[in-house]
Parts: sequence; C-alpha cells; structure tokens
Amino acid sequence: MNEHSIIMDNISTGEENAVSLAELCRITGIENRELRAIIAAERLKGAVICSSVNGYFYPETVQELQAYVHQERARSRSISQGLKSAEILLKKWNNRK
Repeated sequence: MNEHSIIMDNISTGEENAVSLAELCRITGIENRELRAIIAAERLKGAVICSSVNGYFYPETVQELQAYVHQERARSRSISQGLKSAEILLKKWNNRK
C-alpha cells in the first residue's frame, strides 16, 4: 500500500470524524510537510478533502462542503490581497532596469 492510499484510507466522512494533521502523522508515520503535500496533490487530482479546525475529512453534507468552500475562498482572497503590495514593489523594481 502506498503513502497516498494510507492517508486516504485514514480520512473519514463527516466533520465530526475529522482527523487532525498530528493524528494523521502519527498513524501514517509521515512527516507533517510531506503529508500536507500529499493531500494537496490528491486535491489537485480531484479528491474532495475538506479541512477545518477539527482536521481533515470527506464532506458528508452540503453544509460541510459549503463551509469548506467558503473558508477556502476567504483564504484565497486574503492571500491575493496580501500579494498586492509585493506585486507593486516588484513592478517598481522591474521598471528601474
């Protein structure tokens, strides 16, 4: 069994059954950073793995999925806003050449 299968098999359905990153690391023996990278790769392949303060889980209800989508959109907007100042400075630096 590969690492991806081990992780996917240890994520349950429903937020009430969410498993924390620390617990997934303990169960699988995989380091935190690598485990997050594997989950990100699975999401890019189409797996719907939600996360919350409770941990990782597969959505069980429309409400759980809506909450996850809302959370990730808000995070995306925040990251985008935070990049604006860096992009402005980069443009200034590139124009000095």
